[in-house]
Amino acid sequence: MTDSSQPPERLSRQIEPGERLVWWDRPVRLRLARRAMWQEMPIGVAATAFAAFWLSKTAGAPPPFAYAALPPLAYGLWSLSAPLRAAIRAGRTLYALTDRRALILEGRAMRAFALARIEFVDTSGLAFGADGHVMFQRTYLGRLATPEHLRFRYSKSGFIGVRHAREVAQTLRDLCNRARAGAAPRATEAA
Repeated sequence: MTDSSQPPERLSRQIEPGERLVWWDRPVRLRLARRAMWQEMPIGVAATAFAAFWLSKTAGAPPPFAYAALPPLAYGLWSLSAPLRAAIRAGRTLYALTDRRALILEGRAMRAFALARIEFVDTSGLAFGADGHVMFQRTYLGRLATPEHLRFRYSKSGFIGVRHAREVAQTLRDLCNRARAGAAPRATEAA
């Protein structure tokens, strides 16, 4: 875990008065590049191969036939550059935990999640060691109806490719439990 005594200026500006920074770090660049490689490169290879095949078969044909290969070629090259783009994006990303919120700073954008409202904390991607993902946000994507039953599809998000993911997840769980306990009305106050 990164020493929280010297956070970057960009992160310090996001901390509210009275809020205490507990943890912050950047994602592991190689981890995000590897994730992007497995997600986007197969389609990039296929699109680029198709474009190369199309261009080889249209050699000598009128230009409009060759131009038809440009969109798949552009898409394929863009997909092949996904690991590089992910590594660059990782350098601009900061993750932080305070005693009130979980913060994700990506470039100039910031997403903040109130700890008392976080419903789950899950770790994934730990097969390659201690680096992994700490998921805590679920986004509803829609329904998938099958003959057997109705399924709801969700996308999870959170801290992607962090060092010491298990420790970060446990810290987040502890902070969420404390935030929920502090947010719950006490029986003695209600009486």
